[in-house]
Amino acid sequence: MTEGLADLGKLEKQREELMKTFNELKLKKEQLKEEIDKILDEREKYIQELRSYKDKKSSLAESRETLEKEFEELKSKKEELFKNLKAKREELKQLRRSIQSSHEARVDIKKLKRELEEKERKQQTTILDKKDEKKLVEEIKKLHNLIQKYEAELQQVAQSDENYQRLEREIKDIEAQRAQIMEEIKKKGEELKVIIGQQTELFDKIIVTREKLDQLGEKYGQLEREFSEVNKNFHELQNFLKELEKRIISMKQKQSKEKRREKESETKQKAEEIFERFKKGEVLTTEDILILQKAGFL
Repeated sequence: MTEGLADLGKLEKQREELMKTFNELKLKKEQLKEEIDKILDEREKYIQELRSYKDKKSSLAESRETLEKEFEELKSKKEELFKNLKAKREELKQLRRSIQSSHEARVDIKKLKRELEEKERKQQTTILDKKDEKKLVEEIKKLHNLIQKYEAELQQVAQSDENYQRLEREIKDIEAQRAQIMEEIKKKGEELKVIIGQQTELFDKIIVTREKLDQLGEKYGQLEREFSEVNKNFHELQNFLKELEKRIISMKQKQSKEKRREKESETKQKAEEIFERFKKGEVLTTEDILILQKAGFL
């Protein structure tokens, strides 16, 4: 009996110690579950953020594609206008020459220019006295003014021509269109710079978010493995404690039966002694009578 009590004590002590470990595992399991849930919530937040970035990325890509297309179209228009402008200027140049040629039939400007060049060369290369030098300077000035006068007259003659006026208007119109397109090209270029800047910034955000997701994924994997190990130990210990509890209950029941049998044996022995006294004619006490009744002698 004493040996059984000792064994039971050992089992109860073992159960007490294991229950501490069990509660520690339970707490650890709850803490890990809380950390895992927190990581999953954070991961979902970054996933939604990444989806938002990807949607914005698609939107920016579409806007950029549209702008680049418009930009190229404007460049093509600018080049076409430049070709047209170049052709019109050449046409105007040829018309001016034609008008001037017919006018120069009366005034030989080329001859006057050659004469001016000769006098200027003479001024630069020949040493003259003050009187001759002063005379030469006056001749150069006179020729210069005369050439300017004739050229101004030629310009007026040219500008009075209907075709010349038409070409000048067309050139101004083309130049205005070209200036407007240049302004639009500049505006589109600035818009493209803004979009490219936004794309670069967005690309950096996507990289950072993906890195955070990778880090969370690694941490999640570590916690999952740790949780799996703790959970396994928890359930193994839980099953072991159940079996231990059964053994303890069984031992307690066995000890209870043994105690009951010992008590019944003691009561029966005592009743037999009382009964022997009763047969000898001794006076029994109330307690003695109760013991006899309990033992089944009465």
